Amino acid sequence: MQYGSLLRAQILTFHNFQALPLASTHFTEILLLDEPTSGLDSFTARHLVSTLVELAHKGDKLVVMTVHQPRQDIVNMLDKLAILTSGQLAYLGPPSEMVTHFTSIGYPCPKNQNPCDVYIDVTSVDRRNPEREKETLARAKSICQAFQQSNLHEDIVHNFAGDTKYRLDDNTDLALTKLNQVDVTSVDRRKPEREKETLSRAKSICQAFQQSKLHEDIVHNFAGDTKCRLDDNTDLATPKLNQGPSWFRVFQCLLERMNVHLWRDRSRFVGRLTQQAFFVPFLILYIGRVGDGVGGIQDRLGLIYQAVSSAPYLALTNAVAIIPTLRETYYRESHDGMYSIATFLAAYYVHTLPFNIISGALFSTFLYWVVGFKDDLVVFGMFVLVIIMMGQFGEMMAVGFMGVIRPVQLACDTTSLLFNTSAFFGSGLIRSLATMPKVLENIGFVAIHRYSTETVMANEFHGLKLACSHDQCLSGDDFLASHYPGARDHISRNFWVMGGYILAVLAIAICMFKARGVPTLH
Repeated sequence: MQYGSLLRAQILTFHNFQALPLASTHFTEILLLDEPTSGLDSFTARHLVSTLVELAHKGDKLVVMTVHQPRQDIVNMLDKLAILTSGQLAYLGPPSEMVTHFTSIGYPCPKNQNPCDVYIDVTSVDRRNPEREKETLARAKSICQAFQQSNLHEDIVHNFAGDTKYRLDDNTDLALTKLNQVDVTSVDRRKPEREKETLSRAKSICQAFQQSKLHEDIVHNFAGDTKCRLDDNTDLATPKLNQGPSWFRVFQCLLERMNVHLWRDRSRFVGRLTQQAFFVPFLILYIGRVGDGVGGIQDRLGLIYQAVSSAPYLALTNAVAIIPTLRETYYRESHDGMYSIATFLAAYYVHTLPFNIISGALFSTFLYWVVGFKDDLVVFGMFVLVIIMMGQFGEMMAVGFMGVIRPVQLACDTTSLLFNTSAFFGSGLIRSLATMPKVLENIGFVAIHRYSTETVMANEFHGLKLACSHDQCLSGDDFLASHYPGARDHISRNFWVMGGYILAVLAIAICMFKARGVPTLH
């Protein structure tokens, strides 16, 4: 359709809905609207549709629109309703006859339910697994065939033939007049004999094109990309199940999409990298540099507790800001069987890992050297690694809870409670492990804070010499022996356990999402 022709159409979406009154006055004969009621409240949506109905009836215009999950009162205002599935008509006719038609072919509408929602579900193709796709595809095809054999379809063909001055019958010559030519590549499925004839004709046309010079030029120009060939065994009448791209291709697509979306939101992008580092000045403000006196022990305990405990909390805030939107996107796309929760969370895990590494390294660098921890590069490297592991664990743990608990605030509170419990039973900084009851001490072995805190404490207090004015002052090794016995020997074990935790947390998050399942979206 060219601009300036006698028949002009204008496509309107919700974003330029406000320009609808202006557009409708510019001699537009056809209005095509893509989900004009999306994002509107019920009153505004009904008022919009009533305006369009009045415009169509009194303004001598044709209004065609797609509607997502329409309410019954809106549907009843329409002149005709069409339901499409797999490119074919499952129903086309007055809304008042929709329930009668589907009931006659074995699909009655349950009581107190919206007929549109019911019959859209009935005609939809579920592509989440091959068996379900094959079953729903066969059902949709049978519904389309039933409609083609119905009186509604015959009336449509009769009215169309009367308007176009053309009737289709078994004696139709496909080479007739220029004004009333039939698309010779189409397949007529109204009668088995006609379908067989037109299918054979379409197949011969495809084969003739593949043997033509045009096809050779296409293959030559796109030799590296064209992999699909039509041979004699191709069945044009049987729709093929969509195998979909490979797992790695889907994973790559999800990862790239997450990276692009975060990059476009520059404030959130910068925040992910620097949020932990901005927490360092507050620690320095209250504690400053650690000393070599007896008070230096207390300063070190406070800084280590804040460093180890703040990493998962700050990572939790990142997950709360990002995951709700990604979670809703996953719910919608998983309904179409596009990818699994394992693929989604694996992509998110890889997406967040570089940011947690960079932010953890910045936080550790500023805190470690400014407050005056042990001047040892190996010990510093271990400290950085512990902070990164705690951050990655905290973020994925928060993601898991948001998979099983939909309210974000409740999921955030539950995750925070878990971190507090882990720090209380495992770190030994809130209550000494030596004075803790045996049962609670054993519970602490499950907490990741036990292994991270013990590693940092062993590195920082080993060989520490404190300046004291009397002979009974404890050294750093004496403090370790009384509060964290054997900590120096447990460093390798602790890193192995923490490494297992940050891998296992991905599996835990997947199980949490699967336990909750995909909710019904409205």
